[in-house]
Amino acid sequence: MYRLVSNIHACLVGETPVLLDITAGRYQLARGRTGCNLAAFLRKQATGPVCEALVRGGLIVSAPHTAVRHPEPERPNYAHPQDTRLGLGWALLPVAMTFLVMAIIRVRRMPLPDLVQSLQEAASYPMKPPFLWVSEARIAAIFYLTRTVLPLRDRCLPYSLATAQMLRLFGHRPTIVIGVRLPIAAHCWVQCDHRLIGDTLHIVEGFQPIIAI
Repeated sequence: MYRLVSNIHACLVGETPVLLDITAGRYQLARGRTGCNLAAFLRKQATGPVCEALVRGGLIVSAPHTAVRHPEPERPNYAHPQDTRLGLGWALLPVAMTFLVMAIIRVRRMPLPDLVQSLQEAASYPMKPPFLWVSEARIAAIFYLTRTVLPLRDRCLPYSLATAQMLRLFGHRPTIVIGVRLPIAAHCWVQCDHRLIGDTLHIVEGFQPIIAI
């Protein structure tokens, strides 16, 4: 049994393997013989010689049969409406703005490996009891509104960090997903099970998940 090395995440976009090197903080395409081997591995069709070649190339390692496999996130099929009618949620807007500013600072100052580790640790914390009046839909509406109050271009990662933090605060279980498409482009979003929080299906559907936390 083999798995990708700990700092590498990979997925197939069509027939093309795409790598995310967490340590280096960059995406790249796997081409040539390595690309063919990695594609076979990701399709779970790799033979012994293929796996040995990927081990020599530093992409996979031998893993015990008891190794934990992280399941891929559900493909979202619903997005909470882009509704900015907050009702009592207006009281939470300053909290959302604070989380967003903190997330922007974290992304700027924290290396990607440390950021991923901190997100994994946060995802492992026990869930809080849910606050019924602070629903997923209300949190989605709050962050739709923050985008109008504080419009930021190409800031999907800090928006996702802030959204996930607020969801956890009120007893929801979010997953932060980073997806890729060709030519190399990436997008980050938040979902709870199959439901998108603060994003739209037509955008997310164009990306193949490469890491989910």
